[in-house]
Amino acid sequence: MRKVRHRTDDMLIVRGVNVYPSQVEDVLLKIEGLAPHYQIVVDREHGMDRMEVRIEVAEEIFSDVMADMVAFTGNVSDRLNEVLGLSVKVTLVEPGTVERTAGKARHVIDNRSIE
Repeated sequence: MRKVRHRTDDMLIVRGVNVYPSQVEDVLLKIEGLAPHYQIVVDREHGMDRMEVRIEVAEEIFSDVMADMVAFTGNVSDRLNEVLGLSVKVTLVEPGTVERTAGKARHVIDNRSIE
């Protein structure tokens, strides 16, 4: 047997909380203006796990008014926090930015190193 390198299922453990990408997707699909394309990026900074959700936004949602974009991002972050029980950084990205694959979509990027 070889050393275990990564999980084979989709569940993540971030700061002791079990997070399933399907939970994130359920929240995002209920918010108008968000595309179903997203990525979850998990990093470790100063010994603490940090989770970021990058979400493609429909063009009609983009606004020149920064306060509108901050409020929208805060709304999405609050909804994710309620469901996951975890504070999440939300980053809105332009349409077509999130990588697409021919097979199963790769929604999770785990940059934490095994120590």
